[in-house]
Amino acid sequence: MFSPVIFLFRFPNAMADMHTYIQHYKRGLEYFAGGHYEQALISLKKAIVQFPDFPDAYFLISRIYEEMERFADAISIYEKLLNLSPNDIEIRCSYAKTLLKAGEEKKGVHVLKKALRMNKHDPIARMELIHYYFKQKNRLRKALSLADAGIKLLPEYVPFYTVAGDILRKQKKFLKAQDYYETALELDSGYDPAKRGLNATIRAMENPQDAKGDRSSEDESREELIVAAGLYSSGHYDQAIIRLLDLKDRPGIKREASMLLGRAFARKGLYKRAHDVLLLFTKDHAPDLMVLYNLGLAANRMGRYEEAIRYLGEALKRDDEFQEALIEMGVACQMIGENAAAKDYFVRALKNDRNDPRPYAHLARMAYDRGDRAKVKEFLKRAIECNPNTPEIPLVRGYIIVKEERYDEAIPHLQKCLDMSHDHFEAHKLLGHARLQLGDEIGALECFKAAASLNPADQEIEHILGTLAAYDTP
Repeated sequence: MFSPVIFLFRFPNAMADMHTYIQHYKRGLEYFAGGHYEQALISLKKAIVQFPDFPDAYFLISRIYEEMERFADAISIYEKLLNLSPNDIEIRCSYAKTLLKAGEEKKGVHVLKKALRMNKHDPIARMELIHYYFKQKNRLRKALSLADAGIKLLPEYVPFYTVAGDILRKQKKFLKAQDYYETALELDSGYDPAKRGLNATIRAMENPQDAKGDRSSEDESREELIVAAGLYSSGHYDQAIIRLLDLKDRPGIKREASMLLGRAFARKGLYKRAHDVLLLFTKDHAPDLMVLYNLGLAANRMGRYEEAIRYLGEALKRDDEFQEALIEMGVACQMIGENAAAKDYFVRALKNDRNDPRPYAHLARMAYDRGDRAKVKEFLKRAIECNPNTPEIPLVRGYIIVKEERYDEAIPHLQKCLDMSHDHFEAHKLLGHARLQLGDEIGALECFKAAASLNPADQEIEHILGTLAAYDTP
C-alpha cells in the first residue's frame, strides 16, 4: 500500500517529515510483528502526527485492534480509512471481515457486495462472499453462482475452481465436483486445497454408503493443521504461523493449533507472542512438557526469570534430562545470582551433549564474573567450535565488552544477537546501556522501551525510562 513516490508527489516539500513518518511506521511494523501491540500503537500514532491523512498507519492500527479483538475500535479506524481511500478494495474487504467477526453480518455482507460492484474482476471480495454463503447450508447455490461468475471473469484463478468443487462436494454432486478439482489441478498441479478436495471426492464415490464427501469442517480443519505442522517441522515457521493464526480458534483443533502456534513463535524468536499464546493455552488445557518448556524459554528471554524457573522446574519434573530445559534453567538461575545451581544445570547439559555451544557460552559469562579470564577464552573458543552461529555467543561477548566499557565495540555483537533473537530482554537492556554511554539517548530510549515491553516489572528499566522521558518525542 505504501509508495514513497506517491508520498513525495502528495507532499513535495516534506522530505524531513517523510523520513520521520517512515521511521515511526517501520518501527510500528516491527513492534506489531513481535506482538508488542501497545508499543506498535504508540509508534503508529506518532506516524499519524506527521501525516494525518496518509492511510498506511491507519490500516496497520486497525489490524492491531483486530488482533486485540477490539473490533469496535478497528471498525472506527476502517471507516476513517474508507474516507481517505474510498476506492481501495483491500481496505473495504478488511473492513467487511471485521464487521463479520464483530457479528454485524448484514452490514459486512453489504460492504462486500459494494466492493464487488466496484470491481467485479477483483477476486478478494468475491471469495469472501463465497466463503460467507458457503458456511450457510441454505445459500450454497448463491455461493456456487458467485464462483462460476468468477471463473468466467478470471478463468486462470485456481481458488474459484476449488471452492466450486467444495460447494458441489457439500451438495454430494461428486462428479461435477471432480471436474472442478481436476481443472484446478490442470492450472496448478501443486495446489493443495484442490488435491485434498479431489481425494475426498474420490473416497466418497468409492464408498457411496459412507458418502463422506460432505466432510465436517473439523475434518477439513484437521487436514489444514497437518499441512501447518509439516511447514513447522520443515522450518518454514513464517508460513506455519500464517496458517495457525487462522486455525487456533477452530473447533476440534484449538488445542493442537494453539500449542503449535506458540512453539512456532518461539522458534522465530518472537517470545512475547509465544508467551501470550501459550499462557492463554494453559487456561483451558493442561500443559505438556513442550508447553512448559516453551513458556520457560519465553519467560527467560523476556527477563522474567522467577517465572521461567517455575515453568522449567515443572518441565524437568517430567523429564529430568531434557536438554533444552536444563540449559534454560541454568540461564534463569544465573540471572538471579544462583551461580552454583546454574553451573550444575550447565554441567548436566554438557553431560548430555558435549557439542552443545550454549552451556559453554553461559559458563564463559560466569567465568568472567568471577575474574577467570583464562576460562572465559577457553569456554568461548569451545562454544565457537561447536556452533559459531548461536545467539548466546554474541550476547556474552556484548555483555563482557559492556562491562569493560568498550561500548562502541559492544553494539555490533548485541545487535547480532537481536537479529537472531528479536525478543531478548537482556540484549535490549545491554544495548540500551551501550548507546546511553555513547550519548545516543534516543537510540537508548528505543532499546529500553523494547526491554520494558518484555518485562514491565523491571525497576531499573522503569527508572531509566523516567530519566529519558525528555527524549521521547511525540
